[in-house]
Amino acid sequence: MNALGGVSHTYAEAAQPLLRILGNLTVTSNTVISQRQQLSAFLDDVTGAADATRELVERNAKNIVAVNTVNKPLLALLARYSPEYPCFVRGYAKLVPRIHNAVPKTPGIDHAAHVVVEFVPSFPTYSNPIDLPEFKDSRGPNCYGLPNPPLSLPVVHYKDGTEDDPRFATQGTVGSPPPTARFQASMGDAGTAAERRSFGALLGPILGMDSMSVPDVADLLWGPMARGATVAVS
Repeated sequence: MNALGGVSHTYAEAAQPLLRILGNLTVTSNTVISQRQQLSAFLDDVTGAADATRELVERNAKNIVAVNTVNKPLLALLARYSPEYPCFVRGYAKLVPRIHNAVPKTPGIDHAAHVVVEFVPSFPTYSNPIDLPEFKDSRGPNCYGLPNPPLSLPVVHYKDGTEDDPRFATQGTVGSPPPTARFQASMGDAGTAAERRSFGALLGPILGMDSMSVPDVADLLWGPMARGATVAVS
């Protein structure tokens, strides 16, 4: 009798929540009944989508496997060099102000430079068989000073087939003559301090600055045009 009294007490306490749950179930049941057409249409749509997906996968199963097989080496390569991405993006962000400062802005004047870059024959010229293309470079990720790069580019000798050619041995090293030096006799004042001073005197008033403050990149952008090369500036 004591146990029966305890059970009755428990039922009495749970009666209200149970009745509330039953009431909610009644509302849910009524909602399902009133929306049975919409639910039926939804289930039909889901069934149709499932059937279409199954047919698509069945028709393209081999292609899906092939795409993943082909992409696996590419994704592995991207993962290997992923440590470079943050320093590259930060370095590029720091480069943007330098690009903007290369062509100063003057109120009322829109200064923009459009440069046409052309590939010229390499020097030293290709020599067969010593320069046959190779892919033996296996270096890992390297930021090469980014995001705060040095003023001079890093000297990198790639194992691309030219590393055995002694003509390429000193390229990029300190003290090695630049390729243009080999053609100095035919280039006249191109790229010299005298030419930069001349362009400074001409472009200073246009850019709204002192002639001595004209950046050196002006000679790079406007010099070829003045010498008749294919560089368009507007």
